[in-house]
Parts: sequence; structure tokens; C-alpha cells
Amino acid sequence: MLELPAPEEKETKKTDTQKPIIPNPYRPNFWYSLSKVTISAMGKGQILPFGLFCLIGLYIYKIPAADLLKLGFAVIKVFTSWWLLGWLFLFITFITGLVFRYKNRKNHEAELKKKDNQIKTLEEENTKLKKKLEKSKNI
Repeated sequence: MLELPAPEEKETKKTDTQKPIIPNPYRPNFWYSLSKVTISAMGKGQILPFGLFCLIGLYIYKIPAADLLKLGFAVIKVFTSWWLLGWLFLFITFITGLVFRYKNRKNHEAELKKKDNQIKTLEEENTKLKKKLEKSKNI
């Protein structure tokens, strides 16, 4: 078995002439990410749900711990008493998923047919031009 020698370790001495390591000012942090998410939500028309989500998060952040426990139990109680609503949402999600899948498949097939027709016309033009080129060479 071939054994490779271990790489040599070089000792580096830190001198005063070396530049200090400055952290990347463009490194993403929480506020940068939050601004990107907000801009993306505005671009997609989802700023209202994002704003509501932020308000609910701020409300949960600001309430005292004892009230937070009561809020948690109230949320669990609502979810256990409205179990039928969950099945309704599941059914709606399933039906809309099927509808979107069907529409996307039809759109994709139409796009493929369109591209196929474009390729055929370009190939026909290419063969016509090749024939013209051959005729011009014979003259």
C-alpha cells in the first residue's frame, strides 16, 4: 500500500504588517433576511398575511409568561373543538392541488407543442437554406 508523507506544517508568525481580519459587511443577518422576506412578500402580493404574522408574533412576544400559558391552552382548546375545520382545509387543499396540477400539466403540454412546432419550422428553413447553398455552389 502506498503511503504518502504527512504534509509539513509551516509556522506562521503574526507581524504588524498583516492586515486585520474584517468581517464581511454583506454577511446576511436577521435584519437583512427580514428585509429580503418583506420585499419578496411585497413583490408577490403577500404583504398583508406577512404583516398579520408579524403582529401576532409581536403580540406573543409582548404578553407576560402567565398569560402566554393561558393563550397556549386556549389555542389548543380551539384546535381540539374545531377539528372538523381541519378536515375542511385538508379537502380544500387537496382539491386545489389537483386543479393546479391539471392546469400546469395542460400549460406545460401547450408549451412543449409550441416549442416542437418552432423546432420543426426552423429545421425546415435550415434544409431549404442548405439546398439553396448547394445550388449556388454548383453554379
